[in-house]
Amino acid sequence: PGTGTPAAIPAIPAITAATVQGWAPDGLLDTYHAERHPVGRQVLRTSGAMLRVGLTGPPIVVAARNIVAAAATRAPFAPRVLAGAISGLSISYPAPRGAHPLTGRRVADLPLTGGRRLYEALRSGRFLLAGGAGLIPPEATTGYEDRVDTAEVARPTKVVALIRPDAYVAWAAESGPGSDRITPIRAALACWCGK
Repeated sequence: PGTGTPAAIPAIPAITAATVQGWAPDGLLDTYHAERHPVGRQVLRTSGAMLRVGLTGPPIVVAARNIVAAAATRAPFAPRVLAGAISGLSISYPAPRGAHPLTGRRVADLPLTGGRRLYEALRSGRFLLAGGAGLIPPEATTGYEDRVDTAEVARPTKVVALIRPDAYVAWAAESGPGSDRITPIRAALACWCGK
């Protein structure tokens, strides 16, 4: 986030712990409602609509629903979209203007070097700084060892991402050859994990 104010925040237990331990950025708890309330409203609307459609009783409406559902599930993208809506995995959070497209989105359970998976690395309840081979300088997380873990993604990628404990991307950037990697990483860490 370029404004210094997080556009999205970690799950409430993580932000509460960060606040109690004294390393959360000022005002972090105050941003929880602004992020989560619209998502909660979206979840309630979606689940309410699914219940109304699923519990519709008149025979003609049931027949129409079944025809529409059968046609919709034959579209190549429909099963993925429906699964994301039903599971809640397609939920994303607003990202600040100019942010990397991954910011605010749920990260996939990517393979990491050493045979681990990304979701395994998040089980600690800490932030995870993940990137392709050689993209994370060893000194990038100095001073944040108690709050941030690092991991190397096993697939080729030029992206470095700071992943929240709830598996959403807090910050991401493309890293090209010869580019300054430490400055943007340290700025993201300061914004999301305190100073």
